[in-house]
Amino acid sequence: MTRIEQVETQGWPGAGIGLAWRLESSDLRLIVAEFGAHILHVELRDGARWVPISVDYPDATDPTGWHGASVGRWANRIEGSTFELDNTTYALDANEGAHCLHGGSGSFGLSRWTGRPVDGGVELSLTSPDGDQGFPGELSATCLITLDESQYQVTYHATTTAPTVVNLATHVYWNLSASDSPDGGAHNDLSLEERSLANHHLVIDTDSVVEVDERQIPIPGPPSKVDETNFDCRTRRPLESIMTAGGYDHCFLANYARLEHRSGRWLAVTSDQPGMQVYSGQHLEPNGQGIAFEPQRIPNAPNRPDLGESVLRPGETYSSTSSFTFGTSGTFETSGIFETSGRIGNTT
Repeated sequence: MTRIEQVETQGWPGAGIGLAWRLESSDLRLIVAEFGAHILHVELRDGARWVPISVDYPDATDPTGWHGASVGRWANRIEGSTFELDNTTYALDANEGAHCLHGGSGSFGLSRWTGRPVDGGVELSLTSPDGDQGFPGELSATCLITLDESQYQVTYHATTTAPTVVNLATHVYWNLSASDSPDGGAHNDLSLEERSLANHHLVIDTDSVVEVDERQIPIPGPPSKVDETNFDCRTRRPLESIMTAGGYDHCFLANYARLEHRSGRWLAVTSDQPGMQVYSGQHLEPNGQGIAFEPQRIPNAPNRPDLGESVLRPGETYSSTSSFTFGTSGTFETSGIFETSGRIGNTT
């Protein structure tokens, strides 16, 4: 059974006090906020104590890393902050150099949604007007976050009044380290070495990755094979070796990933989306303290139809569902890849 309590909270200094809900099961606690449809905080029960496993305030003090946000209208990057649809060119808000990141400076992750408790969780809704950040069509979006024992699920739906592009994603950073205090402490109670991602291992179940240039824009051509590269995580790898080689901020053609900590705590992510952006936080300050798994469509697909779906038309419904499952007694020494979920279409 999931307990739901309405609370007021602040995501980071200056964000203002907003309405939120605390969801609690026998294994997990979440705080879900109206502002940005954020998952502000996640704790996992490990024995008799609750352990914080998401990287959020006070470890993250501003919104520039999108900690916990629901990002859109287009998660990830659109090259040149422009795209063409049905012979019309649309100019978008450029918030990362010349490019549009996570929907622009007025992203869904920085907008105030309207929430209500539902069975097992919270449903949040947002109406984005025609022309918002340059995107066409009035977009009506919902974000449903539900909790059941050791798993929470995020489901996005959207409809539009005019042809548009849409790609919504959840952007929580994870670190499965914890202090030895009875209540699990906070990540900033640990030394930088103790809370490093070097204490984790990673599995990503795919043989393909979208390589990018120095602007983080996908390079021409099809996705690359991961064989004999730093992107090959089909068998579990220490994150330390990945970080030493530069880390990840890449979209893998994957719908399963698994993060493991030497304590035995683990996280498995499954999704019905064609891609999963994995960002190891090397550009955050302090760096290398959290890793994000962002199930989504492929970056820059509005300009690259060869990279997959991007368009939503009136009468269609965009949908995306991702599940985050946790445990505390993983077989850290021998664990491998779980059975993956099948990919399904996400517009109807």
